[in-house]
Amino acid sequence: FARGKSMRQVAQEVDRTEKTVAEYLAEYISVEKPTSIAAWVPDAIFSRIQEAIREHGTDRLKPIFVALNESVPYDYIRLVAAYLLAQDKTDRQ
Repeated sequence: FARGKSMRQVAQEVDRTEKTVAEYLAEYISVEKPTSIAAWVPDAIFSRIQEAIREHGTDRLKPIFVALNESVPYDYIRLVAAYLLAQDKTDRQ
């Protein structure tokens, strides 16, 4: 992930599903707190998810998914939520 490889590339390299790799990536984001997740979530989608998270919080992903007209994959929502939570923790330190 540190090299900016896509979830698909990492999934092929480690012989795991993209869903599993998305879980690994969310953990990586939480721990490593990268300055950007643009390598994995397009900016336009990031902005939409961020707005939905502001409105609905991160306790449950389904309200965010519904607010986005069920058109944004849960993996993207999970990654943006991990990123925003990691940034919030960094800001409070």
